[in-house]
Amino acid sequence: MSDQKTVTPEELQELKAVRDTIDNYIITLGQIQYQRILSGFQEEQLKGNLLQTKETERELSDRLIQKYGNVTVDIETGIIS
Repeated sequence: MSDQKTVTPEELQELKAVRDTIDNYIITLGQIQYQRILSGFQEEQLKGNLLQTKETERELSDRLIQKYGNVTVDIETGIIS
């Protein structure tokens, strides 16, 4: 016969519950890290888009200056002053 000692079923259940809780925390932390990576990627894309749009704005401004001179344009009405 074996002289193996075992914990009680209640203790075993408690150990499993603690391990499951730890595993869930680890999974959740991994998901948070994944979201951070995605957010970083999206942020870089937005920065690139912003810089590209600012360049488009600069080019448009240069064209308008060449056509109308150094004036002010009301963005709502298009009236030049």
